[in-house]
Amino acid sequence: MAKFVRCRGKAYCVEDTRGCRTCGRSRSEIDSTRSLVAQAAQLILEQDYDNPGEFTSYLAEKIARKARHARDADS
Repeated sequence: MAKFVRCRGKAYCVEDTRGCRTCGRSRSEIDSTRSLVAQAAQLILEQDYDNPGEFTSYLAEKIARKARHARDADS
């Protein structure tokens, strides 16, 4: 099982075709994460939420729970 390493931001990120040499994430993982973030941000804007932090906290809890259940089901 891999451990997620939070990116330190574009100022520290050194991306190449294989991925980031600072956080160690692959190009595919970086692109997928950016896509998820963009989709969530777009939904916040479309719904005109005035509390985006509440929405993102909700998403984080739901995603973590779903991943745990899927992992437990595979065990």
